[in-house]
Amino acid sequence: MKTKLMLCLLLISSVSFTSCSNDDDSSPSSSQFEDKWWYSPDNSTLDLFFNSDGTYESVFVFGGTEMESNGEWEWVNESARILRVYNLQGNATNEFYGKVLTLTDDTMSIQMSLDDGESYSAAIPYVDTNE
Repeated sequence: MKTKLMLCLLLISSVSFTSCSNDDDSSPSSSQFEDKWWYSPDNSTLDLFFNSDGTYESVFVFGGTEMESNGEWEWVNESARILRVYNLQGNATNEFYGKVLTLTDDTMSIQMSLDDGESYSAAIPYVDTNE
């Protein structure tokens, strides 16, 4: 329970909610997005894995302890790059939404929403190598 509370507080504290728009409505390529780990370059938030089979994994290291979470994910609106992560286990929230803002073969930025996509966080950067 303490781990779940810390994870929820960390997720919420690492994300400040703002409204943003993205004029790029092209869909992310599966080979760029799926089936690889996305790492927080400064280790400030969760490392993410979106499996092509629709399963989701995340890991966060806090105070030397690895906190893992898993669930399922799906595109809510693929052309707008909006996804939903749901049926979460090992996390203080059951679901969240994400909006992929930028995507290359080895970098991504994503915004998170804990209120069904009503508002999104500032962009969170990710890279596909754990340096």
